[in-house]
Amino acid sequence: MNLKILLQPKQADLLALLETTGPDVATILGAGGSRGSAKSGGLRRIAITLAITHPGSVIYIVRRTLGDLLENHMEKIALEFPEVDAIYRPSDYEYDFSVVPNLLPNGERNRSRIVFVYAENAIDVARVSYGPECTFLLIDQAEQFTEEELTSFRICNRHTEVDTKKTVPPNFAKTCYFFNIGVGGLADAYFRRVFHKRDFKPYKGINDPGERPGDYAFIQMYGWDNFEWFRGQVEVAVEEFYQLSSAERFEMFVTRTSEGRKMNALPKHRREGELLGNFDAFTGQYFSDVWDDARILPVELVNRIVQDWWVRWMGQDWAFHEHAYHCWMVTGKVSPADWFRYFGVETEWPVDVVILYRELLISGRAEMDLANDIAEMTPERERKYISNFYLSEDAFGKRSRQRGANTVGEAFSGVMRRHGLPAPTTADQDRVNGHRFMYNCLRQASMRIMRVDVERAKQGPALFISANCPAAIENIPLAPRDPENPDDVLRVAGVVWEDVVDGIRYALKSKLSPRRIVPSEVRRQEVFNQAAGNPTGQALAMRQFEEAERRRGNVTRPNWRNA
Repeated sequence: MNLKILLQPKQADLLALLETTGPDVATILGAGGSRGSAKSGGLRRIAITLAITHPGSVIYIVRRTLGDLLENHMEKIALEFPEVDAIYRPSDYEYDFSVVPNLLPNGERNRSRIVFVYAENAIDVARVSYGPECTFLLIDQAEQFTEEELTSFRICNRHTEVDTKKTVPPNFAKTCYFFNIGVGGLADAYFRRVFHKRDFKPYKGINDPGERPGDYAFIQMYGWDNFEWFRGQVEVAVEEFYQLSSAERFEMFVTRTSEGRKMNALPKHRREGELLGNFDAFTGQYFSDVWDDARILPVELVNRIVQDWWVRWMGQDWAFHEHAYHCWMVTGKVSPADWFRYFGVETEWPVDVVILYRELLISGRAEMDLANDIAEMTPERERKYISNFYLSEDAFGKRSRQRGANTVGEAFSGVMRRHGLPAPTTADQDRVNGHRFMYNCLRQASMRIMRVDVERAKQGPALFISANCPAAIENIPLAPRDPENPDDVLRVAGVVWEDVVDGIRYALKSKLSPRRIVPSEVRRQEVFNQAAGNPTGQALAMRQFEEAERRRGNVTRPNWRNA
């Protein structure tokens, strides 16, 4: 089997990483980038090269579905490498190199195999993870799997005896993720954390070893690294092409190739991910077109905007083994004059503002300890102004047969009351309307960078996130749409972004649902402000407001006097 396998430069670099051994080499590799950057093509060529040059290796090519494996790899190998296709065993979905006689210099047969592996669900993931071992684990379209699934796959990635007469070198077995960046994948947050931000979980002990930075290596791939887009469209030889700088090839790609022009014409939020491979682009996620830095407020500005009489409350998505996310919110009205003072743009009408100003993200925390954490994080002077605590229904046993005094919600209640905080009540669980409400509140936050007319100001509150809440800032833009229900956020148990977004959704919609009347404290302050400068009129307006509230049955503490 005399094959001539040509690798593009970055594909060759990746092969070198896969073949490097030693006590300190990286064993978890990433090949990520924009669409059309020859990731899948490189995977096929690298797999065949490894099978030939490392006899006895077992190479897994993994994708979510078997159909995608056969269409995107088996059929293309048949076209590109008919010699390899001749050793395909359809009953086992594998290429068996042992059927090729005298492949090795010593006349022995090569015992390498390239195996197609798919995992559509949790059962499949467990089947692969605890099944036969593989030397090289190559996962294509890896963004379609969750971090937990990708981590589980690595259980099967172990040293395989390449030659029984030789000792397997250290860190010979490798895992490599091939993935698109910024397309709304399940693993976007994981890849962004370990390959872009290099933010690794710390060592906490033998039972929680964390992540070693030296175990990870990444190669960024772009469409303009792939010569095939230029073939027949640009008069440049392969050798000359790869001697050009990346900037020169990019300019040529977006101006002189049909694929490059198409990608360059994408809407800005898609162009960032699909063309430029930008880890900070959020194409395809639920909040992608209503999320940018305009939604984030410096802590100093939050302190200036929030007034003593504004309404405060809390929300939480509770979990023990996964992530508990607790947040503090505040809402009030900002006058046109103050809006201009804070943001430098004009509004014709007072703007309703909601600010997420404090958060707690934690896992594995006992209920009573978590309740005390919440109390300690809430300044004592602030506690009397916290009006509500909305907690996910699972904390009250609503999803099981658990009820009564032994629920998590009841455990929280005693601690909350002892610290002068409200006991939790069940949050509004409406997912679709809750996410749509959160989406529209983030949309309203763009008013800080535009002139606001009366109609826009009346379309709902503007949700801002304090810079003091990094988990919210990190995870809101990562939440993907549910492909089967685009009006909802995808449910993926255990991922951080789902728990964070759910906690915010519970707090936001439970308190400020459009079906609910605006909180009495907010309406009271609005009446008070409208009569500013006229003490007599102010007193009369407040007397009329309090009478109307008594008739409505909404008797609340008149903290408009900054009590």
